[in-house]
Parts: sequence; structure tokens; C-alpha cells
Amino acid sequence: MIMPATMDHPATSTHFFGFSQKPFDFEPDLDSLFLVKSQTEALISMINGINERRGLILITGESGTGKTTLLHYLQAKLAKRVKTIRLSRVSIFFREILKQITQELGLPLGDETPAFFLSQLRTHLAEGLSRRENLAIFVDDAQNLNKETFEELRVLSQMQEGEVRLVQIVLAGPPELENLLGGESLRPLARQIQIRLQLQALWPEESQLFIEQRLQRAGRSSEEVFTPEALDLIVSQGCGIFRKIIFLCDKAFQKGFELQQRRIDAAIIWGILADQGVSSLEGQGKSAEIPGPDALIHRLFENPPRIVKPDILTGVISYLKGHPLYLYLLGTFVLGLVFYLGWEFFPTPSPSRIQRIEAPAPVVKEQLPIPAAKEKDETSAPSGPIAPPDKKVEGAAPSPDQATGSPAPAKPKPEAKIAGKPAPEAAPQPPAKAESRKESKAELKPGVQREIRFNELVEVPPGKTLYSFARDYYQRANHTLVDYILESNPHIKDLDRIPRDQKIAIPEILEGSLLVQSPDGSWKIRLGTFESRQAERAFKEEPLLKGREIEIAPRPVSPATTWYRLYAGKFDTMEEALKTTEELRKKGLLPALKK
Repeated sequence: MIMPATMDHPATSTHFFGFSQKPFDFEPDLDSLFLVKSQTEALISMINGINERRGLILITGESGTGKTTLLHYLQAKLAKRVKTIRLSRVSIFFREILKQITQELGLPLGDETPAFFLSQLRTHLAEGLSRRENLAIFVDDAQNLNKETFEELRVLSQMQEGEVRLVQIVLAGPPELENLLGGESLRPLARQIQIRLQLQALWPEESQLFIEQRLQRAGRSSEEVFTPEALDLIVSQGCGIFRKIIFLCDKAFQKGFELQQRRIDAAIIWGILADQGVSSLEGQGKSAEIPGPDALIHRLFENPPRIVKPDILTGVISYLKGHPLYLYLLGTFVLGLVFYLGWEFFPTPSPSRIQRIEAPAPVVKEQLPIPAAKEKDETSAPSGPIAPPDKKVEGAAPSPDQATGSPAPAKPKPEAKIAGKPAPEAAPQPPAKAESRKESKAELKPGVQREIRFNELVEVPPGKTLYSFARDYYQRANHTLVDYILESNPHIKDLDRIPRDQKIAIPEILEGSLLVQSPDGSWKIRLGTFESRQAERAFKEEPLLKGREIEIAPRPVSPATTWYRLYAGKFDTMEEALKTTEELRKKGLLPALKK
């Protein structure tokens, strides 16, 4: 029975449990947003992609993993000069999308035709370039767009003034969106996506931290309002999805208020799950722990699943005995399933480790910069650059080791084939249309140089490592080049384990690719990625970087390995940063570029 509202029994669950505010609300509080590692990485990648004018960005994740919340947060974190427009209820007509963009930019509607909208938008954005203004369009639930609108958004993302992209578009949706873009008709758009991100479900520890953070914000703790069994049950049934966890916790407090029970136990959670059609084989009040294989088999024989009664099971077995063909087909299926599970889940030796024994990675000397004051005393210098994939590499340029008089190390032989194709001296150009891509020249304009473009998607043959890919495409390998490949393929979480069922993108790296724009409008140079922090001191002693701040950013490349990215700044203008980059390249201090 629900007790009447009195001073001792408040009329809301918020006051009943002693919360200072409602702890589990579906509307996020951007000031105290809970961000895990995958979300933080996605947020940083989107900010950099928008500031660097990369064009198309794709972010996918299961429903409830925080895509929409992250887009709201991104809008608040971008610099004021970046105008953001969020299309939450996407119209199937491109004209309506252009109309919303025009209205939010405060431009006149005119005759409301797509041609008028596009012409006016181009003029407005081109005028804003002098003020370093940018436009970012967030398309939420992009899976609802039709093919024609996808194609028109692709064209919109290619709107340029000179070589500078005027519009940056972020497509967000469930994993099905990735499959949709993989279709034949949308392949041109998929090729132009520069950054691909995927939000993962929370780990159990992260789910508990999320619940604890929400409760502490409301003035309580999980121990005060949940029993350990109830908390474990919420975590396991929440499956790492923010929306499910919030729903279960909010319903639990409503139910506890109805029962006048100030500490939520597992029975209340099981009651909520039962209302949602989820039942427990173990009954209410037991923890949702994962049983071991022996216990699971024992429990299965003691309590057969409810959907298969013993007499039905006996009848099925008798029927199979009378029909040997069906029994043979069932046995074949089970045997194939066993082989499949064994292939997928039993650990196998890491191909990358075997490859490193046959062709070890370059020594540290190749990656550590040598300051100008010590060049005469050193016997080796950083390795040279990335040869543009659409140009042949000339063999006349001496290596840094030859310049210093030390013997050059033996050049490892490149792999004979990549994904069944001969490894060319220069990777083929990507199949892009003429209006969206131009060949790079010896001296490029800043707008082109700052883009990190892709050669092609290549398959991963057995035994192939990121270092061997770097050698094939850049004629050398070091930590910096491998880091660029990792950055271009966010689905690779471990340097030593490349997914066999996916292709990887090989980025083309130019001088301008090393420039990074900060939120305050200043610029910094990405010096390189190193195995240790020792390179910091060398760069601090470099005369070209005198008075500049050397920034170190940890770069996890596997669960047990962390490298370090080094940046130099601040530079007031992009031209100043580009000039310093050229001087550093000439001195052989940038591992990503040849001297």
C-alpha cells in the first residue's frame, strides 16, 4: 500500500531517497557528462576533423551508447567561430535540409530553390574564411536518409573555395548505417569519409562508475541505495548501454518509492525485468553472476529450458532416429559450428609478432630527432619521408646515414603482394572524381597540404604487420608512420592484432598534414610519435623551436604499450607553422617526412 504524502513520507521518489536532484534523467547534463575512453577519443577525433576541415566524418554505435549526447557535447566544445547545425529530424528532401541550414545561418530564403540556397551558402562561407569561420553539420539518425539525399550531402561536403573545404558533415547512426554506406550506389560517398568512429558499450566497471557518478551528483552513493546484488544485476542487464542503465535505475527508484523501501534489492530489479519480458532461470533475489561451464551444464540438466519440455525433447530424438538424413544434417551443422567457434575464440599466435622476428622494426635512432647543436657528434639521423603514392621514388637522394658517414642499414625487402596485388613503387591513386581530388604538386597550397588523404583500402594478408605496410607504401617504417596508419583505422585497437576480416586505409602524408589547429585559433606542429619521452629534450634544444612549447600526448597503441606524440607550438598563423615544418624537414627532424 502506498502511504499518503506527509512530512515524513515525501510525495516524490527524489525526496524519498534523499536526492538533491533526480539522478537518472534521460536529458544529459553537459557540465558533468560521463565520458569513457572510447567516447573521449571519438570526441577528440571529431574536433580535430572539423578544425582540420576533413569533410565527411562517420560515427556509429548501438542505440543508447551516447551518439546524440556526444553531438550535443561537441557543439558546446567547438570554438565559437565554428557554426554548428544539428539535423535531428532529417527530411528526405535535400531542399528542406538546405532551408534549415539557411535559416540557422540567418540568411534570406529567396526563392527557396536548391540552386539559390547552394549559391548563397557558398558566398557566405567563402566570405567567412578571412575570419577563419567554419561550418559543421551534424546529421543524427542518418540511416533514415535516402540515396539521393546521401549523394547531395556528398556534393555539399565537397564545396570548396580554392583548396579549402567550406562544409564539414558528421553522419551519426547505428551500425546498420555502416552497412548501408557499403552498398554499391553509395560507394562514392563511403570513399570520401575521412574519419570513421565507433562507440562501444561500457565495460562492467565503467557501468558501475557511471551509476556512482550519477548518484554522487545527487548527494548519495550506490552502497546507500542499492544492495550489491541489485547493482550487479543492473550492470549485467544494462549491457553497457547508457539508456538501459538509466531506465533500470529510474524504474527501481519509482518502485522503491511505491513499496516505501529505501534500499533497492535484487527482487525489485527482477520485478522490473519481468515487466519487460525478461525472466530468470534462477529466480528472484540471486546475483546475475556468470556460472562456470560445469555449473551451467549441471543446471541445464536439472532444469531444462522452459520452451523445451522433456516429452517434446524425447519425441524429437525419436524422430531423428527414424530419419537418418536429418540426423546427418544436424551432425554436420553441429560439427561446423564447433570448428567455427574454435577458430573464432581459441587464441592464435599473433602474426605481427612473427613478422617482427623476421623483419624487426627500425631502431630508435631512426625516430629520435638530432638537435642542430649535436648534429656533428651524432652518427645517424631520423629517416626520411613519405614518398607521395602517386609519384615514383627517385633513388638518387642519399640517406641520413650516408650524409653522416656511417654505413646505411640494409633496406628490408618489401612484401611481394598486398591483398593479392603486386606491390608497386607508388600506390595507385584513389578512385575519386575530378571535382573532389587534385594531384599533389611539389609545392602545395596550405589547404591541400593539411588534408590527410587515403591511397586505397587494402586487405590484410596473414602475417602482415603495420610496419610492413609502412615499408611497402613509404619505403621505410617507424613509430610515426605506424601511428598515422593506426589513426586512420580506429577499428585497430591493438598494434599487434590487425583484424583479418577488414580492410585498412593507408594515408598519404604531406607537410601540411603535420599541422594541427588549436581551439583558440593558434597552430602547432605534430613532430612525431616516439617510443619514449627522450625526444622531448632534443626538440627543446632545437634552435628552430626556441621559445616554443613542446607538448607530450600519450598514445596507447595496445593494451600494454603506450607511445608518445610530440607537438610544438604555438604558432600564430598557419603560414608560420608551415615554414617551420619545412625547415625541420630539411634538417631531417621529422620522422614522417624525408629530408
